[in-house]
Amino acid sequence: MKNRTLFSLITILVFVFTACEKKDISKETDTMMSELAMEGYIISVETVDYNKHITEALVRLNEDAPYSEGVIEYWENGKVSAKIEFGGVENGAYYTGADGNWEVSLIKMGNKKGNKYNKVIIQPLIKPINCNYIVEGVIKFYSVKDNSWVATFDYGDGSCDSYITKTTAKGISVFSMDDYPEWN
Repeated sequence: MKNRTLFSLITILVFVFTACEKKDISKETDTMMSELAMEGYIISVETVDYNKHITEALVRLNEDAPYSEGVIEYWENGKVSAKIEFGGVENGAYYTGADGNWEVSLIKMGNKKGNKYNKVIIQPLIKPINCNYIVEGVIKFYSVKDNSWVATFDYGDGSCDSYITKTTAKGISVFSMDDYPEWN
């Protein structure tokens, strides 16, 4: 009887701890996803069958900074469909693609829009037209209050799937963009 009671108590504590932890992570993730949906820095390519070519060496000051030099070309059907040129634009890059040419900001300061996080695009966020999801890219979130690192989102390797890997000081979790209708 003692073992059964102890087992029941441990099961309840694990359930309560896990439920609280998921709620906290979910709330934080919800806020981050909401802030990302309001920003406009996603690079568009035609299909998930693109090939990425680094045509000029990519340089960044440190692992927490976006690229400051270099060129990435995205090739589809034997031609360049999009190109990102780092440098020449303060805190950003210059994008050229079938849908136009513009400057892409790689650092988003949260306090400008009342957001909770500063965001740094470490690797460009890529969204193929023939896929409902961002398929590649890395973005880091920092607290607006003290600029401490909060989380890193990794969108994957170019495969058309809905999953994002989130890394925080608490560990690694995976969630789906399908849980966020603002992205679909």
